[in-house]
Amino acid sequence: MEGIFASQYKILDYLKNFFVKSMTEAPKKLGKNCE
Repeated sequence: MEGIFASQYKILDYLKNFFVKSMTEAPKKLGKNCE
């Protein structure tokens, strides 16, 4: 059970990092398009 929980935690952490990175990069792309 611990192995499954650990893999799920890794996936959640990866998704969180991906979401944060996309949220920080998206405004930059929008800003470039607005220029």
